[in-house]
Amino acid sequence: MKKSAVVYALLSAAVGCNLAKAADLQYPTRAFDASYNMKSPFGDMTMRVASDGKGHVRNELDGPRGKTISVYDYPAGQYKTAIENQKMIMVMDIPPQKLKPITDEQSAKIAGAKSLGAKTFDGHPCHGWEADNVKAKTQTWIGDDTHYLVHSESSLKEGKQIVSLKSWSDKAPADLQTLPSGYKEVRMPKPPAH
Repeated sequence: MKKSAVVYALLSAAVGCNLAKAADLQYPTRAFDASYNMKSPFGDMTMRVASDGKGHVRNELDGPRGKTISVYDYPAGQYKTAIENQKMIMVMDIPPQKLKPITDEQSAKIAGAKSLGAKTFDGHPCHGWEADNVKAKTQTWIGDDTHYLVHSESSLKEGKQIVSLKSWSDKAPADLQTLPSGYKEVRMPKPPAH
């Protein structure tokens, strides 16, 4: 697996809130717009996650290898990723989620995670859980106020990755599904069935 794919997999596992299911795809059920700082062995990055609570989610990652913007349409089972340095938009089906996000005590129990108790990060009271998977040991701290990721720390073989909440809004942004214009759109093939 490529290092960037590991980063995305860990982020997907770390970020969570009240979730809905659409054909085994989980998405946030609350509107919000959050930005994060991420320190990683692959370079420092900024991340933005936003949702309308109805299955439309925006993820932005800006780091040493450039900026990517992904817009997810969970009800349609599809997402588009704009890659800035290639001026390309990849269109893909949303794959089934292998790593389910830890969002509360119930999902932590399903993941076999242990409770870390309560802690406050930058004024946000949180509850945390620690889980092991094939790629990393991750501590996930969910805000009691945001019901979403506030802080996470993952121990990778390459080093530690820390994600920290920088800003939070309870409103979906106007640019939720906006992608850059003038990019070449490419439909990616469906992965083979297992």
